[in-house]
Amino acid sequence: MKVLKIILIILVSLFAIIVLVGLLLPSKVSMERKITIDAPAAVVFGILNDMHNFHQWSPWTSMDSNMKYKASGPVGVGSTYEWDSKVSDLGKGKMKIIKSEPNKYIQVQLNFGEESDDFSPFKLTEENGKTTVVWGFDANLGNSPFFKYFGLFMESMAGPQYDKGLKSLKAMAEKTHKLIANIPITIEQFPGQKLYSVLDSCKMDMTEISAAYTKAFKEIAEYCGKNKIECTGAPLSLMNSYTNIYSFEASFPVADNKAKLEGRVIASGIPACKVVKAVYTGPYDKMMPAYDKIMAYIKDNKLEISGRAWEQYISDPGNTAPDKLITNIYFPVK
Repeated sequence: MKVLKIILIILVSLFAIIVLVGLLLPSKVSMERKITIDAPAAVVFGILNDMHNFHQWSPWTSMDSNMKYKASGPVGVGSTYEWDSKVSDLGKGKMKIIKSEPNKYIQVQLNFGEESDDFSPFKLTEENGKTTVVWGFDANLGNSPFFKYFGLFMESMAGPQYDKGLKSLKAMAEKTHKLIANIPITIEQFPGQKLYSVLDSCKMDMTEISAAYTKAFKEIAEYCGKNKIECTGAPLSLMNSYTNIYSFEASFPVADNKAKLEGRVIASGIPACKVVKAVYTGPYDKMMPAYDKIMAYIKDNKLEISGRAWEQYISDPGNTAPDKLITNIYFPVK
């Protein structure tokens, strides 16, 4: 009995020491990893600022090919990524951008099944055309002495995954940069164009945008086919707004638009004007850096935007590989 009593005292003492040390450990812990990417900050920021891109470079994607995930919301603040995995190391959770400073900083809130005070910031610094990205993890482990011990192992547990993710981000950003580095941009005189169009709007979600465009272009095609109206060029879309709501005018160019209108189809047009034109080749969902380059060109040439921008889809996405899709982008200027 005396031996058992001694063992019990030792065990209780060890437990007390573990608890006491745990209480002294910090409840908030942080970790950072960084990488230098051969691309401007605008390109890297464009990828990070939209959670629709996260699954493509996430270090955890390869851990579960059956993971269920959903990206939603606008670009920037409110952009959300949710996942649900049967792999115990991944589990279920949500990431949401809560702060966004163009080309400099993004703050992401992490919820692992419930609201939490965990955050994952991205800090961007550009120098000589290259961008250093610092990806952090700020965790609140609470007051439990046992949870606080996880902080001691955070570097070894999460660090390698962060390094892996940053390498994937680097590859993705540098590939995107190559897509837009040699985009031809010119100043031209646009002759004007008559259109048949459908106006529509939807949430800033790529799935909803794609569905809305498909429906609108189908309506115009059916209208033109029924009325034997010949289209004189590739379909295009005029941009009305693209903040929380994406509003657009899907259009077919025609020689004349005086036929009797039906359904949502309206007669519209683009007046003759001076434009900045860019020819982008690549996937539709990687186009934002091209817009950044166009805006910089407009600023550098001391031009002023004087109306709605529009895109003309030269390639047929039904039989063209995403990285071969050609899109002409126009900005009316003065």
